[in-house]
Amino acid sequence: MAPDSLQKLSKPVFISSRVIHGFGRGSKKLGCPTANLEHEIVQNIDLESGIYYGFAQLIDPPPSSTKTMEKNIEDLSIHRPTTSPLNPIYPTVFSLGWNPHFNDVKQRTLEAHLLHSFDDDFYNSTIRVAICGYIRPERKFNSLDELIDTIKNDIRLTKIALEKPEQQWSSIINDSFFFVPLAENDDSTTKIKMKKMAIINLDNNNVHIQNSNNNNNN
Repeated sequence: MAPDSLQKLSKPVFISSRVIHGFGRGSKKLGCPTANLEHEIVQNIDLESGIYYGFAQLIDPPPSSTKTMEKNIEDLSIHRPTTSPLNPIYPTVFSLGWNPHFNDVKQRTLEAHLLHSFDDDFYNSTIRVAICGYIRPERKFNSLDELIDTIKNDIRLTKIALEKPEQQWSSIINDSFFFVPLAENDDSTTKIKMKKMAIINLDNNNVHIQNSNNNNNN
């Protein structure tokens, strides 16, 4: 059960974007690598600035991301039986806003920290995200250590909020937004199931945001 401080959104916000270069401090300063979404898309997100939780999927992930993870690293990836095994869905922490602890942010950003260990970056990859709930407002911290400790707590709360995703969040992770076709060499029985899945339309009751340059045909 998620703590009372976590607020589930009345409607999840689905966003498709290309991953762009950010300030590069997530890995170097904070030990928390993030994927930055396109600025043009972020301007269309009708949510207040703050820290959120949800899910993310990489459409063209780095090859090493599909390798078996080390035993001491918790694997939270979610594999749907009717979508490509190369494109799992990951619990994710989102930072939406102006990052007030630093003074160099000139426009609103959306950064996604996927709760998974990747060996390589995925700049220019397509990322699909579903923002599902709110954790806290953004703020300026007294020190970098305080910010890092708060980020660790955001990750902890995200894991709590998104636990047992197949049970509590099935409508999100099974939304056709996250559908990815199997490759030609994948199992034929699964391909038949996926062809049926492909005709499902996006839920118009939810909010979907994407760049017109991004191809997101399901």
